[in-house]
Amino acid sequence: MDERLSSEALKTLDAWRTEKASNGSETTARGPSGRPLLLKRDSRSSMDKPQSETGSQLSAAGSKSNKIFRLKSKLQQFRTSSFSKSGSEAPVMKYYENTYRTEPKDGKQFSVPNAEQIIRYTLETYLKGKEYHPKRCAILSKSLAELIKERIKGSGIERYKLVSHVLIAENKGQSTRYVSRCLWSNEFDNYATATYETKDFIAIGSVFATYYD
Repeated sequence: MDERLSSEALKTLDAWRTEKASNGSETTARGPSGRPLLLKRDSRSSMDKPQSETGSQLSAAGSKSNKIFRLKSKLQQFRTSSFSKSGSEAPVMKYYENTYRTEPKDGKQFSVPNAEQIIRYTLETYLKGKEYHPKRCAILSKSLAELIKERIKGSGIERYKLVSHVLIAENKGQSTRYVSRCLWSNEFDNYATATYETKDFIAIGSVFATYYD
């Protein structure tokens, strides 16, 4: 009798599981006598499994989309820039062909009066009211030479190499001779110089400009 009941209970349990899987809703399994059977449930609830499966699916989809985004970014970098062997981004080098232009354009030549005005204005602006000091004037002369060069370069001339020099010497009433020598073309190359003098020192600024093809 017990064996028959247990076999019938197993059949009822199998039928209940099949019905539950097909209907999607929970029903109570009953034995041959109509009593409800006690079924052992999984430790996880029915809602936990779909949530875990959904979370894993979302995680997989997110990692896939991130990988695609990284690949697109790398491809975009290859389009717009170059890379070194180590994979780091390297600066793009631009190369220009030679124009074979042997003389400057009209209005782009080195203007001596304009350069002299820039030199004189710069020396007067930064040296007015200053006292002579050997170390300070040595540093100041380098800064003034660089400033004069940049101002003349930005005045509109093109394709010229500029060499700027500023000399600041103590004024003791002595005579001073400032000499320079260059090898250049007399037609397009030139130089400009200006002087600023006070009772303490004398400043001489010079710029040499050579046309470069």
